[in-house]
Amino acid sequence: MTSTPAGAGASSASKGAPEEVLRSSARWLSADGDAELDGAARRRILGANDRMAGEGMRILGLAFKIVDDDTAASWDTLTWVGLVGLIDPIRPGVQAAIAICHLAGIRAVMITGDQGLTAVAVGRTLGLLREGHVRVLDAGELARLDANTMRGVVREVDVFARVAPAQKYEIVRALQAGGDIVAKTGDGVNDGPALKAADIGVAMGQRGTEMARDLADVILMDDDFGSIVAAVEDGRTLRANLQKALRFLVATNLAEVIVTFGAMLVGGAQPFRRCTSCGSTWFPTSSLPWPSAWSRRSRASCASRLPCPVRHSCHATPS
Repeated sequence: MTSTPAGAGASSASKGAPEEVLRSSARWLSADGDAELDGAARRRILGANDRMAGEGMRILGLAFKIVDDDTAASWDTLTWVGLVGLIDPIRPGVQAAIAICHLAGIRAVMITGDQGLTAVAVGRTLGLLREGHVRVLDAGELARLDANTMRGVVREVDVFARVAPAQKYEIVRALQAGGDIVAKTGDGVNDGPALKAADIGVAMGQRGTEMARDLADVILMDDDFGSIVAAVEDGRTLRANLQKALRFLVATNLAEVIVTFGAMLVGGAQPFRRCTSCGSTWFPTSSLPWPSAWSRRSRASCASRLPCPVRHSCHATPS
């Protein structure tokens, strides 16, 4: 509520989702002054909203109402003022990180409170494209789905729009029910339940709330999505290094065991000295802590491999 000069009553101002504010408005401030908000005017306003949202803007609708001093404020029969568009630039490097996610078999999904057109425009810029287009699901449609239907739908959606805090938790649970390992990023209090439910909760270290950081498994100190991708590269590089070392050790030591037992069976002398065995195992084991020593091409090759299925053995190669 904002006060106006004495005797003129008070004005209640409203801002929010354009379609909701427009639904509560009965008049509007046109070029000719205060006028009735008829169907043609509503279509004109919604058309402007769609054009701005299609450019990736976050849109707010503004309206007001003059009330008497002794009248409680209400949010109907408002007078429409206009639209405000806000640009939230995409951080450098995010598009490249999303592209690496696609190669690595990681599906990036955007969950936002913005309207669908804005979300689709941002998703297209980020590269959240499958089969040439971005698939979006509005919170209203999501709320009408039962648990079994939601489990299948969430696997086909790239962008969730107009999502309420409780629905973030439901989306995470539905993805997990479908067999996915889910990492959820968040920075606010309303992300808390979803961060806690996710297999890996990732909180923002710079702009994240204390609650989000407490509930998360990982705190991203630089708030950079690219750091998550770099961590995946390091993890898969270390895993590939470990696989190669284990295979080398099994192959060399198995050969030594066979030769030694064969010599013992025929009554021969010990064919290997201890120093030979030490030399054959030192190099592969000493290389395990050094994934950063790999070339960038080798690390990128590891990151581009598909992730292993859940409960897959360490020495198995992902398909």
